[in-house]
Amino acid sequence: VDVVHVEKQGNVIKTLGATRLDPEDRMIDDYTRIKGGLWHPQFRKQRLINLVNSRAWYAGFDALMCNMPYEQSVGSKAFRHDAREALSQEGALWKKEGQLTMADDDLTAMDTTESQNIGNVGCEALVYRVVGVYLYRKLKSKYQLEWSAVKDNPRLHSEYENTREKLARETFLAVRSRSGLDFTDYFASTLCSVAQPLSEQQYVALAQALYEDTEKVRTLTMLALAARS
Repeated sequence: VDVVHVEKQGNVIKTLGATRLDPEDRMIDDYTRIKGGLWHPQFRKQRLINLVNSRAWYAGFDALMCNMPYEQSVGSKAFRHDAREALSQEGALWKKEGQLTMADDDLTAMDTTESQNIGNVGCEALVYRVVGVYLYRKLKSKYQLEWSAVKDNPRLHSEYENTREKLARETFLAVRSRSGLDFTDYFASTLCSVAQPLSEQQYVALAQALYEDTEKVRTLTMLALAARS
């Protein structure tokens, strides 16, 4: 595949650079899936850039989310959809009978013993679940809103959704405004302030990632909050 970078300067189109890519079959499949399955133009663009440059799928999203207005990122339904798609497709998330156990119905269904039986999971799955459990339990303790009690009541269901979005937005903005040690402290003191159904092995893996690859965890946390909004 020949890739040509051009720029229109007045009435003249100037070639700024050119290169040739030799994509593998998997890259072609991933390109097709990303291009056709994602809704948000800038989210899709970043995913494709990462794919072509053989970078981690989440690379560059920290800068993207920090530089874009909230309304165009996490405040956008399309962006939230794409974050959920990315985490479910690219992260090694917990599964139950082929379905992701990440919906509100399932967040507290898995206790620590069940988590131990699952074994090793990726950082994406750990962060995604920590964020989900935090939002679920804060909604229950602070606002007395629990999914099982509201899911069949249209009025309470709407209140639950709106309150969860508000809580996720506040948490997202707090994470976005922090980096390095400030973010690490916030993650440990806030997101882990509620009981998390993780095994000892999973806690160790999460703590290691938090201190050794802080910016990765920060990026994944913002993406998880977008997916959970």
